[in-house]
Amino acid sequence: MAKIITIWRALEPMLYSDDFTHLADIARKLRLHHTTVRKYLGTFEEEGIIIKKIKGRLTLYKLNEANPLLKDYLQIIEKERLVNQCLENKLLREIVGFFHAVASGWKVVMFGSAVENIKKANDIDILLVGNGHKIEMIAFYREMRAFKSKWGIDVQVVHCKDFSEVNKPLKREIRKKHLFIEGAEETIQWMLEN
Repeated sequence: MAKIITIWRALEPMLYSDDFTHLADIARKLRLHHTTVRKYLGTFEEEGIIIKKIKGRLTLYKLNEANPLLKDYLQIIEKERLVNQCLENKLLREIVGFFHAVASGWKVVMFGSAVENIKKANDIDILLVGNGHKIEMIAFYREMRAFKSKWGIDVQVVHCKDFSEVNKPLKREIRKKHLFIEGAEETIQWMLEN
């Protein structure tokens, strides 16, 4: 199945970065020609989604955190990333379907090496945020064991009742490599907080 490529993809390399990113780095990460990326970024600059800074001969870009619609734009980007990766990988599609079915109402984030290549990863790391009742948690872990047995994969779940329980090193790791499966809006808000 063909990968869906939209203008939103041009913003991915800047997600949750506090620093400005060079145009050439953005183009390289996206595997797109820099003139195409520049055109897309120009559109986003006009809309106030990104900030452009010229430093000598360098053209640098950063998401505009002052834009009141930034969280809405980020939801589109994050959902598009999830859909694209699910289209490319049946196992990921199964994992996402599993969490949609058993963890609805919680925040679910896949992070770590499995985000880049689920086939080569030793395990799948999941951040599960929510305050489930004891019966819900027992049912969840029972379903998780059945899922692990069916697919023969190791799934590591980090469960927190609230995002405030996630330590800074783990948050930095999640910012680098992640897929939001459930609760994107709340997770984006947490990711934008320093």
